[in-house]
Amino acid sequence: MGGSVESGFQFLAYKVDTLQLDVAKDFRSLSFTGTLGPEQVELSVAFRLPLRLTAERAYVGGLELVVSVFWSADHSESNRIAQAKAGIAGLFKVVGPDITPEMEKSLATIQIPAILMPYGRTALTSVFATSGLPGIILPLINVQELARNAGDQIQIREMQPPTEEAAPALR
Repeated sequence: MGGSVESGFQFLAYKVDTLQLDVAKDFRSLSFTGTLGPEQVELSVAFRLPLRLTAERAYVGGLELVVSVFWSADHSESNRIAQAKAGIAGLFKVVGPDITPEMEKSLATIQIPAILMPYGRTALTSVFATSGLPGIILPLINVQELARNAGDQIQIREMQPPTEEAAPALR
C-alpha cells in the first residue's frame, strides 16, 4: 500500500533577495587564473530574525552570507581579491496540529536557516563560477549547531497580516 507523509512544517518558497560581487579593480585580480586554497576563503553566516505571521501560522526566515577571497592566508582588507554577498529568505507554514509552540520555535530558529543554507551556497558558488574568478568550494557548516549556539539571540518577531491586495493567502 503506497502513501505519503505530509510534514507539519512546509517549505513553500525561497528567494535570493540580495546578490552582490565586488572584485578588486586592478591588474593583479584581472590576470589571476590560479587556484585558491581553503586558507584563502572566508565564509561568514548571519541569521535573519524569523518573522511569524500568527493568523497564517507562517514564518519568513533567512540568512546573510558573505564570502571573501584573499591573495593569501592574510585576511586583511588590502589583501582581498573579491567579496560576494547573498541574502536569502524563505517562506514556511505550519500545517500540522501536532506541532507544539516549542517545536514551532525550534523549526523557525534552527530548521529554517538549515534548509535555506544550500540555496545560498549555490547562489554564491554560481556567482564565482560565472565571474571569471577561480571557482570556490564553500565549506560545509553545521547551520543547525550555529543556530542552537545563537540561542536566545534569534528571537521570533510577530508580523502583521498582509492585506489581500498585498499578498495572496498562504495555501
